[in-house]
Amino acid sequence: MGDRKSGEYPSTCRTEGCALIDSEMKLLVRLDLDPCQDYYHYVCGRWTGAKDRYSSFVNDQTSSTKAAVVAHLKRLLTTGHGPDVITASMVSVYNSCAEHLATRKSLESITDEVLNALDIRLPLWRVTTVAGLFPRLVEFSLLYKLHSVFSLSLDYPSWLLRLGTGKVGRNISATVYTLDKLYAYFETMVRALSKAPAAQGLLRELVKLDESIHEATKFAEKAETTLAVSQLKLRGVPDVLWVTSVNRVFLQRSDMSSATLVVVKDIKSIRNAFVALSESVVEVVGTYLVILVTSEVIRYEYYERYAEVQQRTEWMFVVCTELLSSLFPKHYAMLEAKALPRDSLRDSRRRLLEEAKKHLTAYLNDSRALDIPTKERVIEQVRQIGIVSFQPDPVQDVSEDHFNVSDSYIVNLFISKRNEAMEPATNESLRRRHWRSLARMQWRGSFSYVSSFGGIVVACQNLVPIPLFASTISRDVFGYTLVLSRFVRELLVALPPAVTNADDVCPFVGDSRLATFDEHLRVELLRDVKAAVVAYRAYRKRKKYWDRVAAGGHVSFDRNFFQAFCVQFCSHPVLEQKPFTLRMRDRCQVSVRSLPEFWKAYDCPDAERSRWASRQCSLTNRTLRS
Repeated sequence: MGDRKSGEYPSTCRTEGCALIDSEMKLLVRLDLDPCQDYYHYVCGRWTGAKDRYSSFVNDQTSSTKAAVVAHLKRLLTTGHGPDVITASMVSVYNSCAEHLATRKSLESITDEVLNALDIRLPLWRVTTVAGLFPRLVEFSLLYKLHSVFSLSLDYPSWLLRLGTGKVGRNISATVYTLDKLYAYFETMVRALSKAPAAQGLLRELVKLDESIHEATKFAEKAETTLAVSQLKLRGVPDVLWVTSVNRVFLQRSDMSSATLVVVKDIKSIRNAFVALSESVVEVVGTYLVILVTSEVIRYEYYERYAEVQQRTEWMFVVCTELLSSLFPKHYAMLEAKALPRDSLRDSRRRLLEEAKKHLTAYLNDSRALDIPTKERVIEQVRQIGIVSFQPDPVQDVSEDHFNVSDSYIVNLFISKRNEAMEPATNESLRRRHWRSLARMQWRGSFSYVSSFGGIVVACQNLVPIPLFASTISRDVFGYTLVLSRFVRELLVALPPAVTNADDVCPFVGDSRLATFDEHLRVELLRDVKAAVVAYRAYRKRKKYWDRVAAGGHVSFDRNFFQAFCVQFCSHPVLEQKPFTLRMRDRCQVSVRSLPEFWKAYDCPDAERSRWASRQCSLTNRTLRS
């Protein structure tokens, strides 16, 4: 992006309208500011003016966001594109953020600007999903997990939202709430929102009240463990702080009469206060409830899931897609088109897919639960699956004169699918299909098998490839195995559920916890399990990777992979047994004996040895925490 030390930016403008963009880039370099970090802080925290807003996220999330954006811009600027629409969009956003920070605009003015830019309307919000509003306001993709766990439908003509069990949950981590408890919260919230008279007022209250809740939770980064919303308590955050904060929020509501004002005296009475408010101040109660629920989800997802995975695999995320698409509706199609991978990354994807197909085919051939005709049929189906990539062809021929063509291409093949999934459906079956499309193409990321395309969709929805194939495959064996498991799982999605279900060599098939689940959830879980097993066996067969690891590293890798596998298995929502405990790995009691591949790593005894010694070969809580 130029040499900051010299204060120079190489001008590559060749069009009349590029002069202003070039000037902005020069100013950006001369100011020697960090636009990515300032932009992240603005979107995620500085609406309320709190400098330590979401401070627990700064170290990890900001650094990965910065790295991804900078790498993306540098790649574009060094491959002959020049400061085109993408650069213009980025610079405009960055300069706007710098302006906000410099002028210290009021909370109300910033809120109005953001709401207007995002074009948020309460009826549209009702039609899509309650959780869908929050990523647009605080820009945390982690909140999308709520949509995967629970599905919301609109009940015409009463305009009431109805919450149901999510049938689109795909490889999601467990929710810390039981369905009936979360339903009670959401039911109260939905009743309130369905009668809310002022959309803008409600959304403005959301931002204001979020600051008050933040005051009660800002010490969360120091807590090793958080608890469920039903307990409303954090380790290191005393009860009195919760009570004081909630009372302050209630007292700030000047339109409440003394008859409706509820004074919270202890933790247990907070929920009762919300219930009382729902009967008297319907336009604001939903705000309180959703903030509390989603703030816990943020902490859970960050501390227990993403921090571990991101640290191990160096995956990079940019979580500003939705904001950019709303701020730049005319140019966003081209923004995605140019950001789509067009170099050797495509070859890496195809090579990895072929490896996944090869190892899955071998796994199916070894299965004693499938007859020969079935094996031949499903293996042929696997061979036919390819990669579907959305991008103009050829990319190098795209110029400013062809913006309309490029926009149409991307909008028709990618963005319209996402928008279509968010539109209200005319019947229940169509609605379910739309929710599945939305969950798979928008929130799931780069890997999604889509039957209508007959292949695994690889699309850049967050400005950079997720994960970065070139780096993870070449440098990180652990990352290679995890990415391979993602491909294997999408291949299994393409096959009939019976193929996943009927497998006598898959571990945990006889797990007693599976007996109480319906067929759909059982297949979802076993796909995750089988994908992990196939990926691990694929790693063991790649001799060249073994040569790069020292003898002691084998055991270290095996243990790491088994722990990651255990956490993935035990954190699946269908296995959620203790909703009041967050740390999934403390709960995971899967025996190492279920997977003989890991016996050596844990010094497991041979089968003929004593029964007492075999009982010691299990993954205890202490081992998982180590």
